[in-house]
Amino acid sequence: MVSEWDSKVPKRPRTLAFRASTVLLLFALPGLLLHLTGAEATLKRLSEGAAWALVSMAPLWALIGFLSATIYLMLSISRPYNAAQHLVEMVVAAAVIVLLRPVF
Repeated sequence: MVSEWDSKVPKRPRTLAFRASTVLLLFALPGLLLHLTGAEATLKRLSEGAAWALVSMAPLWALIGFLSATIYLMLSISRPYNAAQHLVEMVVAAAVIVLLRPVF
């Protein structure tokens, strides 16, 4: 592990960034909320397409978000300032996939 004391690379601030994994997880979270609150049936009566995009596809959005967060994590392994965001995204995506398992 490279020590920060010996590194000549300038220290970059830890910042959150919107990447593809973040956007996909933001697509998945409304589906989870609709499924858990029971509003899924009401949404299906109002709009079948919206129910399909938000609830039925939510596990897929979370899965793709999980995979892209994993790729980002592997690419940023040498830059630890991004690792925390990707790890949180991976945990959230895994939770969404597990909680929406009956939708599949």
